[in-house]
Amino acid sequence: MDSSIILGLLGGAVAVLLGPVITRSAAAKQTNGKLYYGSWLFLLGLVCLLFTAYLGWKFLFGEELFSNSADAIYGLILICSFGLSAYASLAEYFKVKGQFDSDIITFYSPWTGIKKERWETLVSANFNALMYWFVLEFESGKKVRITPLLNGYGELKKLLKDKGFEV
Repeated sequence: MDSSIILGLLGGAVAVLLGPVITRSAAAKQTNGKLYYGSWLFLLGLVCLLFTAYLGWKFLFGEELFSNSADAIYGLILICSFGLSAYASLAEYFKVKGQFDSDIITFYSPWTGIKKERWETLVSANFNALMYWFVLEFESGKKVRITPLLNGYGELKKLLKDKGFEV
């Protein structure tokens, strides 16, 4: 079997095994009402950024790695994919923040902006398995999406259960 296939399968297996570990760790983390990503996301973004830089360097100055046009196209796709992954991971790590107490939740994402809502206006709390996040919908029509990968998610889930929402 080709070594690239073996490495791809190995990387996929590691990702599948790390997901539940990160989720359990984030749920168990006591944050006193704060929501934020752990350092694992920063490391993921950094690895993607370094891999993008390496591939970019090889693309521009390497001779054997992208020797024909098909390899060059695949190389550009890889560079763009890892570059976008690095950007998204680092943007999420540095920008996504939230806090909550028994009365209010405030959540900021660079993709949807800031949302501040009172718990008494919460209409529904559902888990979207496809996107792997909780969708909190309020009377104002605003939706707050909380991934179980955020530290403090366990505290939030407990608060929602205490308020009568089964998540």
